[in-house]
Amino acid sequence: ATRDHHPQVGNTWISYESVILIGSKNFWLSDLIDADTHFLLASRLSIHRKIEDTRILIESAMQKAHKIPEKIVTRNTSRYSKAIEQILGLDFNRVHIVSPVKGHEMKFSVYWHNILKGRSRITHNMKSLELAHLTLQGWMLNYNYYSRQRSLRDRTPANATGWDTDMRLIIIK
Repeated sequence: ATRDHHPQVGNTWISYESVILIGSKNFWLSDLIDADTHFLLASRLSIHRKIEDTRILIESAMQKAHKIPEKIVTRNTSRYSKAIEQILGLDFNRVHIVSPVKGHEMKFSVYWHNILKGRSRITHNMKSLELAHLTLQGWMLNYNYYSRQRSLRDRTPANATGWDTDMRLIIIK
């Protein structure tokens, strides 16, 4: 039911990266979140933080949102700039890649870090990469479509993007 949902998101997306332990290896988990609706557009799990991984993350988010953002806020401006250049070619200046500064983006980073505490409890010390992928997909679905947030006036991120379907009815069917 959510596969064809293309959320109506804003023009500023925020990148957040964290490390999770799977088996005996550390993996990087990268997220792209819409700053306005808090909708988690894409997540990418990788052993290294390569430009290719960042490119796939951004392309996944663009495909989900059916749009190109105007701005991406990230601590890794160089890698994101190179990935955007690979995606858009000569038109890469369309997307501004900026570092977080005091204000909305920093507040959102703190907010997102607190949200991820719940995900970290679930993903901490997973034994297999397949289980991690499956768990992260389920967490993303739960976060976007079921988790009501005070910062969104007790709506889910999906509700904030215009989604008005009651997910409980979909599961019952």
